[in-house]
Amino acid sequence: MKCRLCLSEVTSLKKSHIIPECLYEKVYDNKHRFIPISNQNYQDLKVEQLGYREELLCDCCEKKLSKWENDTKKDLVNISKRSSNFLEISNLSKKLVLVKNIDHNSFKMCMLSILWRMSVSSHEMFGRYNLGPFEEKIRLAIDQGVSLTTFDYPLLVKEVTLNKRSSLSRFNYLHWKR
Repeated sequence: MKCRLCLSEVTSLKKSHIIPECLYEKVYDNKHRFIPISNQNYQDLKVEQLGYREELLCDCCEKKLSKWENDTKKDLVNISKRSSNFLEISNLSKKLVLVKNIDHNSFKMCMLSILWRMSVSSHEMFGRYNLGPFEEKIRLAIDQGVSLTTFDYPLLVKEVTLNKRSSLSRFNYLHWKR
């Protein structure tokens, strides 16, 4: 078997989350289930648990992504609460928040790794995600832990409110550069 990130031949792959478990927390019900949202084929939707997973990564790569995911989870929780001991969080308007002191590279690598996993996943839910020529460039950046600038793959994070509970689990990529 081959790890999709480092391309190493390994004896087994981890059942990796395509989207980190922490980003599902706000959409789970009290039985740890969720129903996906789709703009088509509503009759095909079914209750899911533990998010979407697939055998993609070796243990080493799984741990690498896990570090970025844990850092990002802490940041998203603090941003959602608008309170942090480290981050500077300022409300610029009712809908716009400025965050300073965030570990830019860790946050960006986490978000890019999610997008990359969605692109390489064989799961039907992610069938429309395709990074095209950026898939390999992003894989290399993630694998090598390259420090990216603000202008490399800029991203916008949008806060979504579900049942009056804040959730920063939706993100959009503006455009690609590299």
